[in-house]
Amino acid sequence: MVSNFSSMMSRLLNRNESDLTVQDENKYCLMCSSDLNKSDVYQRYRMCATCGFHYSMSARDRVNSIVDFESFKEINRNLVSVDPISFTSSVPYKETLYKDQKRTGITEAVLTGTCSIDGILCMIISFDFGFMGGSMGCAVGQKISLAIERAEKKRLPLLAIISGGGSRIQEGVLSLMQMAKTTIAVNRHNAKGLPFISVFSNPSTGQAFASFANLADITIAEPGAILGYNPIGTTQTKDNSPNFDQQTSESHLKHGLIDAIASRTELREVVSVILDLLQKEFTLNRTN
Repeated sequence: MVSNFSSMMSRLLNRNESDLTVQDENKYCLMCSSDLNKSDVYQRYRMCATCGFHYSMSARDRVNSIVDFESFKEINRNLVSVDPISFTSSVPYKETLYKDQKRTGITEAVLTGTCSIDGILCMIISFDFGFMGGSMGCAVGQKISLAIERAEKKRLPLLAIISGGGSRIQEGVLSLMQMAKTTIAVNRHNAKGLPFISVFSNPSTGQAFASFANLADITIAEPGAILGYNPIGTTQTKDNSPNFDQQTSESHLKHGLIDAIASRTELREVVSVILDLLQKEFTLNRTN
């Protein structure tokens, strides 16, 4: 599955923008051609029940798939980017932000809030690759830092679901500064002895992966996810052809760079057990 996925990603990256179309629903699996419309697994987890291929998932859907029903309470929703360097291009930065906000239904590339997972209270951070590629701008870095600081103050464990591909070039060096900002916040959280779990979805590259996300106590990745420090667009071989085989979650697990691989159907249970184990009093308090 990994080799097939790598070849598919190569074809997508080599396409022209005019060749790409956005579809809300896939009728058949891109990997095995199974019918997805009749699949409950696809409707809930955006993955093929036959071959296990994981499709893109919005930040809100990721949150809903892992937290207890109606337990998520979003924080800092009103924090948005304001074009800090007056970036100029063919499409104004503010217009790009507005279009992504309207299309995704969220104000920035990350959702933050409190929730419970099998009754265990925690702070959750969820990236949305559909919002400007999940890039880290000033507002994203601020939302993440404030969420981590609140988790530290409330003594809550932290769960981060990463899905991003690079820096927010429209904000220049201010975007890169968010790496240090979020790293400092995580180090303070870790100094309190509070658990931190990172989940790497596809793709998890660039700023988030190279900063706070890799400071987690436990790192988990989805099957076949592309992971790496470089933005996904720069992942290539010497002959300039995209190469993903050595940057998959399976390769990272083989070389000891992550702790585990878990599919979306297993993720809630895996995270729940880890959170329970890392509590001061291990209770194995399962709600289902």
